[in-house]
Amino acid sequence: MTAPLIVIGIDPGRKGALVAITGNPEAPSVVSYTEAGEYYPPKSELNAVAWGRVLSAFSARSNVVAYIEAPGFRPGESTQSTATTARAYGGMVALLQFLGIPFHEVEARKWTKELGVALPKKADGSPPSVKERKEKHLEAVERVIPTLPYRSPRGAIQDGIGDAACIALYGLKLATRGGK
Repeated sequence: MTAPLIVIGIDPGRKGALVAITGNPEAPSVVSYTEAGEYYPPKSELNAVAWGRVLSAFSARSNVVAYIEAPGFRPGESTQSTATTARAYGGMVALLQFLGIPFHEVEARKWTKELGVALPKKADGSPPSVKERKEKHLEAVERVIPTLPYRSPRGAIQDGIGDAACIALYGLKLATRGGK
């Protein structure tokens, strides 16, 4: 009997997370989750050793696939911020490759559209706020995967967990319908 597929969703940002799920995309089970603080210390670069420890739990399995959000660089972002993001993303991808974990890069606009969480521009033409976007992401995933800590004890959105769960759910939906 074949082991069930485990799909890892990775939000690679400093406030990101890793969420691994399995099962039916309509009611998946959480295999594990890790907040970025475990491998991305405050005001520091990605800790590749810690990131490798998180990923090594999945490296010996043949039934694993990861989906990692491709970095999007925003206008007005500093070159330092862009370089830090690119270095961390590259380190994450290198460790996925080194550990033999198959992965797919996915742009945020692709997974948000597929999950129906993309918000249109407001009537005045301005984009939705970050908080509005993150709330929409949580709406989509809290119903399907209710066991993750999407909010801090004080009620603040843990958007890394929410986005990583959305990315994992996107990957699980693709995998169960025969996509890559």
